[in-house]
Amino acid sequence: MDWIKVFVLTLFVFSDVTMAEIAHGRKSYQKFFGSRVTQVSTDYFRGDISSVGKNKYWKFKRLFDRFANHPELSQSTAALEKALAFYTKHKEGVSVSCGGTTQDPIQGDWIVVTDYTLPMTVPRQFYINLRTGEVRKAYAGHGGGSNSASSTSPVDACPPEHVIRCGPSGTGCAIPISFDDIPESHKTQTGFFLAGGPNNSGKATFNQGQPPSDGQYNSIILHGAVKSTRKAASREVIYHRSSYIPGADAPTMGCGYTWGCPATDPKTFEDIKDELVEGTLFYNHTIQEDLTVNPSC
Repeated sequence: MDWIKVFVLTLFVFSDVTMAEIAHGRKSYQKFFGSRVTQVSTDYFRGDISSVGKNKYWKFKRLFDRFANHPELSQSTAALEKALAFYTKHKEGVSVSCGGTTQDPIQGDWIVVTDYTLPMTVPRQFYINLRTGEVRKAYAGHGGGSNSASSTSPVDACPPEHVIRCGPSGTGCAIPISFDDIPESHKTQTGFFLAGGPNNSGKATFNQGQPPSDGQYNSIILHGAVKSTRKAASREVIYHRSSYIPGADAPTMGCGYTWGCPATDPKTFEDIKDELVEGTLFYNHTIQEDLTVNPSC
C-alpha cells in the first residue's frame, strides 16, 4: 500500500496544500480540487472536512460543471453557482440558521433561478432540470418598489444603461436596485424560497392571456427559506403568471412590474407549473447578492 501513500503525498505537494491546512480549513476546496467554481465554494464548504461536507462539495462541483457552459446560462453563472451551492448544502432540509420560515427539504427535479442582475428586456428567469439537464428561459417581472434607490439599495440610482421608457412619458429601471421584506413595500426580495402548494388568485392579470389549463391554479405559494425572504407568505409574494409579461419569443419585455413577485408569462407558467412540485427551490439573484461575500447560512 506504499504506492497509495506516495500518491496522496504527491497530491499535496503539487497542489501546495498541506494536511494541516486542510484540517484547519485554511485552504479552500477550490484550490485543492482545482475547480472552476469561485469564492462561493469556499464560503459554503471551507472548513468542513467531514465526509458529509466533502461529499456535498463534490455534488455541488459536479452540478456546476454540468451547467456552467450551458449557452442559456452564459451570462448568469454567478446566479447559477450560488443557487447550486445552496441546493446542495440544504437539500436534506434548510438549516434553521438560514432564518427562514421553513426547514423542509428541497424537492423535485427543477430549480428556478431569476437573475435580476440582467435587465427585464431580456429573458432572465431560468428553469433548470437537475436530472435531465434541460434549461428553459423566460422573461420575469420585478417589484415596482425596487426601481428607486433607498437605504436598502447597493447603488445611488438606477444605472443609466438600465433606465427604460415606460409608457408615453414615464421611465423605469430594468433591474431592481433596492430590496426589502417589508409588507406593502412592493419590493423584490433577495435570496431563496421553497414552493408551497398551488394557489388560485382572482386578480385579472393572472387570468388574462392563455387560459389556465382546465381552470386550475394560476400561481404557486412561496415560503421564505432565508431571513431576507422570511415574510414572503405574509406579503403574499408568489410565483404567478401575468398577462403583462410577454412570452420568451417576444422581441422585448418592456415595463412589467409586480408587487414583488417573480412573475412570468402565461404560457411559460402553464408549461412548467405541474413540474414545480412542493419544495422546489426558487432563487432571486440580485446586485445585492453580487456584493455578498459570505452566505448567511
